[in-house]
Amino acid sequence: MTKILNVDDIEIEIEKQSPNHDCKWCVFLKVGKRNKEKLLLMFKINKKPHLNFNHNSGSIVSRSNTVFNLIFKNTDYFTDKYIKFPKKELPMKQDGLTRNQMLNYLQRSDEKKKLYWKKRIEDFDNFASKLEVNKKRLK
Repeated sequence: MTKILNVDDIEIEIEKQSPNHDCKWCVFLKVGKRNKEKLLLMFKINKKPHLNFNHNSGSIVSRSNTVFNLIFKNTDYFTDKYIKFPKKELPMKQDGLTRNQMLNYLQRSDEKKKLYWKKRIEDFDNFASKLEVNKKRLK
């Protein structure tokens, strides 16, 4: 049986877990009513979660880019101030470092630290490519 709740606010948080956790992803569902907030559900999964954006026209429900744009086009949507689209004239930074700075640290570091910097550069490249994909979808 499905339980239907009326809430004032809802937040869905998707979190990638570190390799030493028992799952790869956690999805949190938080709800708010009046001045109270509560974590309603937490899902632990190994497959990457899927998000669908649908529009109900009254007679048919279909996937919709318009709904996606309504949610993500608002520049205040991201609460994490580190998530920003890169500006063409400035080098993109992640955690305060540019990719070139990370490459310099990689070259100067010892063997133990090399793995750390390689992973950071890989994460940086993934982050940058996702921003480009999202930027194209928002246009």
